[in-house]
Order: sequence, then C-alpha cells, then structure tokens
Amino acid sequence: DTNIAQYLWLRLLAQGNPNVCCVGDDDQSIYGWRGASVSNILNFPEVFPAREGPVPVLPLTINRRSDERILAVANRLAAPLQEKYAGKVAGLVPGRADPGEVGVEVFETQADELAWLTTEIRATHRRGAAWRDMAVLSRDNAHAELVFDALSTAGVPVEIVGLAGLVRLPE
Repeated sequence: DTNIAQYLWLRLLAQGNPNVCCVGDDDQSIYGWRGASVSNILNFPEVFPAREGPVPVLPLTINRRSDERILAVANRLAAPLQEKYAGKVAGLVPGRADPGEVGVEVFETQADELAWLTTEIRATHRRGAAWRDMAVLSRDNAHAELVFDALSTAGVPVEIVGLAGLVRLPE
C-alpha cells in the first residue's frame, strides 16, 4: 500500500543494487484514497530487475487469518481493482481459519460508537472469549486514545500494541 513518494524514495535508495526484495499485496492499493498505487508492486520486476534472469514473482493469495465470509467482502471491495488489472491482481482465498463474522454498524456520534464497542467487547467476553483474544483496530493514535479510555473506564483490560502506543500512559 505504498504511495508514489515512498516508491520513488525506495527506487533512489536501491539504485544500482539488484538485492531488493518486495513482499506486498496488490489488493492493498484499495488504500488509493491515501496515495497507494497498485503499479508500485505490478511494475516491481521492471523497476528492480534481477542481476540474472527474470525476477521471481510468487503470488501471496492465501489469507490464513480470515474465513470465506470475510474474504468475500474483501474481494468484493477489491473487485474494481481486480477487474481493471485482470490476470495481474488476484483475489484472496482462505487458508484454514476459524469462521469469521462480518457486520456493519452506523452511529450518530463517536460517543455512540464507543458505547457500542464497550458493550460488544464485554458481551463477547461474557460469552467465553478471553480478553487476550480480542483486538480493536483504530485508524490512528487519536482514535486509539478514545478507545483506550472508553474500554478502561468500563473495566476492560487494555494494552496498546505498537511502537507509538500512547505516550501519555505510564510505563
């Protein structure tokens, strides 16, 4: 999901060095709204040629974290991309994964969303899920801070995972 600036920076950094490896997911270019471009990965073999022979391309289309239902939604979202680059961008297929669940909720306010999230997390725990087996993904640290505060206030044990975390938290 790299943007053009990141791609150009990498190209300059690796200039003349054939020892560049790329691991990526062309479907991540659905993040085009923030600059991601599928051409970055599709053009990799031409921009970063191997010293000898063709650049090996090994498609990574098996998703081992999600089941058929979740991947059906993901593939539906990526369908325009897959159609535009037919034969170059493939859909994801499930490996072995526990059955997933896909749902959509719409809220009038952020407070309503956080109240629903807190209720849902606690209900999931009461149904037998361990706290450590649940995760909440957020767009950025500002949103993570609100989620942290809402869950902590509700007595849910929370840990921020990642390099940034929340700076205001005591160690």
